[in-house]
Amino acid sequence: MAALLGVPGPAQAAPEQAAPAAAPDNAAGQITHTLTPKTPDPPPATRAAPADDVLTLRTELYERARLLANPSTAPFDTAACQDQVLSSRREGFVISHFRYCSTTEWEADSYVCQLGVGSVCLYKKKIGHAEFRVTLAGHGWDATLPADGANPALNQINWTMTVDKWEDTWGEALLVPLKIGVECVQNTVTAPCIADPSRGEANRPIGQWMLQGNHSFRWMEEPLDGNGHDFIAYFGFHAYLQYGNDPQSTTAHNTFRCDNTVYLRGDRGCVFDSMASVFDKLRIGNDSNNMQEALHVYDAFNFPQNTVPADPDKKVPGNPDADGYPEPLTRAYELFNPLLVANNHETAVATCVQAALPSTDYTQGETLDCDEYPFKSTYQGASVAGTNYSARAILLGHNRSGGASLGNWYKSERILDGDKFYVKIRVGEGTGGGGGGSPIVDDQAPRVSAGADTSGSEGGRVLLTGSASDYEGTPATAWTYTAGPDVDPGARCTFTSTGTPATAMTCTDDGTFTVTLTADDGVNPAVSDSATVRVRNVAPQLTLGDPDAAAAEAGLAPWSVHRVGTAVSGGVSFRDPGSNDTHTCTLTWDDGTTTRTPASNGVCTGQHSPTRPGMYTIGITVTDDDAAASDPASTMIVVYDPDGGFSTAGARVASPQGALSSDPSRTGTLSVQMNPKYKPGESGPAPGDGKVNASLSAGGLNFASTSMEWLVVTPDNKVAVKGTGTVNGVAGYGFVAYGYDDPDALRLVVWRLADSPHPRENPLYDSRRDGDYDLDRAGPLPLVGGSVQVHL
Repeated sequence: MAALLGVPGPAQAAPEQAAPAAAPDNAAGQITHTLTPKTPDPPPATRAAPADDVLTLRTELYERARLLANPSTAPFDTAACQDQVLSSRREGFVISHFRYCSTTEWEADSYVCQLGVGSVCLYKKKIGHAEFRVTLAGHGWDATLPADGANPALNQINWTMTVDKWEDTWGEALLVPLKIGVECVQNTVTAPCIADPSRGEANRPIGQWMLQGNHSFRWMEEPLDGNGHDFIAYFGFHAYLQYGNDPQSTTAHNTFRCDNTVYLRGDRGCVFDSMASVFDKLRIGNDSNNMQEALHVYDAFNFPQNTVPADPDKKVPGNPDADGYPEPLTRAYELFNPLLVANNHETAVATCVQAALPSTDYTQGETLDCDEYPFKSTYQGASVAGTNYSARAILLGHNRSGGASLGNWYKSERILDGDKFYVKIRVGEGTGGGGGGSPIVDDQAPRVSAGADTSGSEGGRVLLTGSASDYEGTPATAWTYTAGPDVDPGARCTFTSTGTPATAMTCTDDGTFTVTLTADDGVNPAVSDSATVRVRNVAPQLTLGDPDAAAAEAGLAPWSVHRVGTAVSGGVSFRDPGSNDTHTCTLTWDDGTTTRTPASNGVCTGQHSPTRPGMYTIGITVTDDDAAASDPASTMIVVYDPDGGFSTAGARVASPQGALSSDPSRTGTLSVQMNPKYKPGESGPAPGDGKVNASLSAGGLNFASTSMEWLVVTPDNKVAVKGTGTVNGVAGYGFVAYGYDDPDALRLVVWRLADSPHPRENPLYDSRRDGDYDLDRAGPLPLVGGSVQVHL
């Protein structure tokens, strides 16, 4: 974090910048902005292998089934998304066809270029920072829902957004515009995205976002623009953010589709389609009106040996808890596939007839009906399944009720022909489940997975994608962790929720941790599974806040003035997400002295007594116990000696282009007269004698000092003096004049005191704009006439 506390200089190592920043003419003074996700994409080596897709699918299916089994009475909004841990994944989380969640966290930074050569910035300083969270809640739609101000003849899909969780927000960032929108990507040639101008992108300064953090987005589609029987149109979407002049940043891509389909609710609508739905309307319980169908599917999943046709290797699809990869079902709409659906049912009926032999009436006087799984309305039905299906005569009412539940679910969830889905059997009385289940079936032990091994950073959230299932209900779950031998004593980890299989873990130190997910149904012995979490170290970060205020709090402000031989205390606050780390504070004092002291409570401090006058650029670095160092910061101080000498000068230098900010093309000769001096017995820092006057031959600058604040004369014949004065007769300006004796050279800087008490970026006049403000590196220009004399 270059120039954290004050003025940068070439001697300071590793200025903070990812790459040189280009500017149109002169990079110095140009302001740039960057926006980065707080949790960046993992490197390719740490991303999940294809085999882990099974674990991811299980986690998603578990979360969908859990949310279905425990429906919330609160409206679905961004607050509900923030409670859903899977929403923090790059692609977000599609809960159902009608619900999508995404939660991302961001850091915004603003910089000013302090040292540039032509259009290339060599050194930039942070002048603003913000951290925030963006939550999107996606809302599917069908024509039974209100158009809500949109054209009612069009399909639509909506998102609500909240920007919140503001942290460490200060400086220029409050004024920089932040643009946020949702982009629609046309994936069907005949169906363009139709924007809704009333719910388009939002562009507000960050300060305004902090006060007004909500917004809505909507995209629409012409229902007849899609293709095929269902007039289906496919679209991609992602959120985009742009902070100031930084290029756009985007969230991961996801999808939605729109249709114009007479066999679904409302005839037309738009839904989030990148998911496999879960049908959960079959329930085992004494009060269930489809219990016998539920028992039939339950047996097909868990006890295929009790089903017909007989096959010891039978494996039916649609079971989200099946061993290996759980194969889904695929809907086959009867009017599009009449022969397939009829053949499926005829094959099942033939099996029911065969199973009833020697009876010639498997319906027992039309009290029973032939039920089949997979359902006849799927592409995996009995006629194409070989022996991987089951047919059973069950009560007619139970079969019709189960079939009606499936048909209504198809309609309300917009399950099109070809859509994939799974079946989850609920067990228990009423709408409940769990608690040991029902005596109708033997209680099965839960299944549990801790998910794939994963990694993250200390202090950051590490997503754990566990899953647990139990046919008798939702088992109680709990996460625990064990620290490995490479973890420092005192490290602690916490879980966002210890009682949900999908959660996040945050640790106070790096190392290897074993996490264990335990599931308990209250009947069978608890079962557990473990995964490994590798937590990376994060380097400490020097805290900016207001740079001057932060330095002053630590006892040392930029351009602070000290008498030679007195103790100077310096430091800066810092933060480290690894709160268990210990830290060392290193200060380089610009005179060959380096001090190293323990840092505590987030403050890095040091003390030193300079023995000679000068301007000192003090470098500050914090290193943690894993040898990770912060980016260096620096502050410049002034050390004077009232007995150290004085200077006289009557000098002229060539004023280059860019020196005068009000007219960068103006050149000429700058004439300077100065004679600052401490009177005998003065203790300073303000010298009691002398003045500084300057004028530009081409006009535009006529400066006269009115007071002086300090005078530095060094043993190697350099001089610097700071004070206030008038420009063209108008008060309110500060100045610093630098002089070298042998070879003679001079520099003058003038700025508006209303901007800053000391010079910063883009002063009114600077005869050497690419020079440092430290006297040793000020780079004064050689004289074209006159002289600079230092008297020691």
